[in-house]
Amino acid sequence: MDSRQASSLSINSMPSCGEFCVFPTRQWFHKLLKATLLLLTLLLASCVKETDSVSLPLDPGPDTLATDSFVMRNPEIREDLLKQLDIHRIEYWVNVDGSIGFFVRDTSEVDRLANEAIGVYISLQ
Repeated sequence: MDSRQASSLSINSMPSCGEFCVFPTRQWFHKLLKATLLLLTLLLASCVKETDSVSLPLDPGPDTLATDSFVMRNPEIREDLLKQLDIHRIEYWVNVDGSIGFFVRDTSEVDRLANEAIGVYISLQ
């Protein structure tokens, strides 16, 4: 085989421009498709519903000795609220600054009674 035949063989064995130009685009598309499918699979696998066997941390709730206070400047509402706190046996105290102190565990009941006392005062005006 002379050099002419060898060079013509190598030229003929190379893909045409159409095949050569399309192949990298097709390869790029396949890589992109694989990467997208992999990412989608990872996202779907990470969004699995938690099982009931996982123990959740227990909420200890408010500290039973934690305290809070508020100031009620209107004397009529203040007196009515103090009476209601006594009636409902909610422990409270009057601080040096005049605010009404209570335990945090009673917050919802104190809020309810304060709102009722304010509502009664407003309805009488």
